[in-house]
Amino acid sequence: AYLRDADLVGANLEGVYLRGANLFNTNVKSFQLGKHFGFYHEGFVKVGCRGMSLDKWLETYKEVGKREGYTEEEIGLYGHILKGFKLYE
Repeated sequence: AYLRDADLVGANLEGVYLRGANLFNTNVKSFQLGKHFGFYHEGFVKVGCRGMSLDKWLETYKEVGKREGYTEEEIGLYGHILKGFKLYE
């Protein structure tokens, strides 16, 4: 498939075979803090199994963190990371 310039934000690519894929110029920021791995790409953030726009994360990360059993310190660290991603927009 020819996917140059395709917008795959929010696409579920679980199980996709990418051998030989040209991912040049792909700019994904990833992080690991405590419980979950996360990534940021072009305004989309996924932490563990939960993905949403960066703006939505910034609005809800405290509530999501509490609901998921994170400590106040962990919630604060995730907040700093999310705010830092705004520098890439």
